[in-house]
Amino acid sequence: MAERIASRKVRRLIELDEVPNIFVVSPGFCSDFPEHFKIEQQRRKYQKGDLNGAQLVFACTNHQEINQEIANDAETWQWVNDVSTPAHSDFTNTGLVEIGDFTLGISHRFKDPRATKTFCEDLKKTFHLK
Repeated sequence: MAERIASRKVRRLIELDEVPNIFVVSPGFCSDFPEHFKIEQQRRKYQKGDLNGAQLVFACTNHQEINQEIANDAETWQWVNDVSTPAHSDFTNTGLVEIGDFTLGISHRFKDPRATKTFCEDLKKTFHLK
C-alpha cells in the first residue's frame, strides 16, 4: 500500500514542467514505480539524515510511528505530508482532474485523502475523463 502511495506522489512530481530532484527511501519498491533520471532510490529503511536538503517531504510508510518520526526530524522550513495523519501535515496533496486545458484541484480539507481519490475517480467516470 505505502509503495503505491509513494509511486502516485512521485508520478505527480515528474509530470511538472520542471522536475525536481527526488530522493526516495524504501525497503521495497512496487514494480510500476516510475523511472526518471532525477529520481534517486535507496532500498533501505528511513534514517535520520535522509531529510538533509529536502524541501518537500512525503512520509508514506505503513507505520504511523515511522511517519511521525520523519515529521519530527524535519526542520521548520521543510514541508511534510504525513499520509497516515493528514491533520499533522503541513500540507496535503489535492486530487487532480484534467478537463481539456483545465486542471481541477480537489481537497477534503485534511480529513480523508481516500475520499478525495474516490471523488476524483467518480468525476472522471461521470464525465468520461482520462
